[in-house]
Amino acid sequence: MVLAAGLFTSGQTASLLLMTGVTTRKLVVPKITTSVLGIGFNVAGAYALGLAGVVFANLVFSCVYCIWILGLAHKLKMKAGLVNGVPARFS
Repeated sequence: MVLAAGLFTSGQTASLLLMTGVTTRKLVVPKITTSVLGIGFNVAGAYALGLAGVVFANLVFSCVYCIWILGLAHKLKMKAGLVNGVPARFS
């Protein structure tokens, strides 16, 4: 559960990059899709494996969310021409 929480928090932190860039519309699809997937994963995990299934479902959900949001943040960073958070012409 700690790993799942850490991955989810990493995704939330990366989403701040998109929110500060006023591109919150790009967050609608990943947030809604992963939320629905998370509900499905939790129900399936609880049904199949009980508590261990819920823990595994949360880990899978957090991985999907983190990867998707980090991908969006990376894409935005590349579009902006940033290298390590600095404009490419200054690095």
